[in-house]
Amino acid sequence: MASWLRLRFIAGCRWQRCMHFDVLQEMKLAFQVLRDRPTLRIRVTRDSVCAGDDVEAPNEKYVEVHSFTEPEAFIQAVTHAYGMPLIQGGRAAWTVHLNGNKIGVVAQEWNSPRASVRELHFEESNHVFLRYHAQSDPNAV
Repeated sequence: MASWLRLRFIAGCRWQRCMHFDVLQEMKLAFQVLRDRPTLRIRVTRDSVCAGDDVEAPNEKYVEVHSFTEPEAFIQAVTHAYGMPLIQGGRAAWTVHLNGNKIGVVAQEWNSPRASVRELHFEESNHVFLRYHAQSDPNAV
């Protein structure tokens, strides 16, 4: 191997190790923040889907979810633990709001939720609200 190529290879490896070290440092900092809260207790409420559903309004339930997860996985975990109602006809759309901010959409006809954010921002007390959009096109809500 030519000496200039060997030098370039060594410099590249050092740069990659440096980048790897930076990523590890960021991960360690994130872990320090989340170490005390590996799971979160989330208050979940939803819109009523019919008049009979109003008897149990506000349809409140508390669920435990991991605090260090991707938005799609978070939405999936919350809606699965909450137990979403099945709507006659197989078409229902829900927007998912975390502490007042829309974070994604769940549709009865989809296999998995779609997030509208890249990361989640939690507070001391967290609330997920599921807004019902009836038979609306889930791509439009």
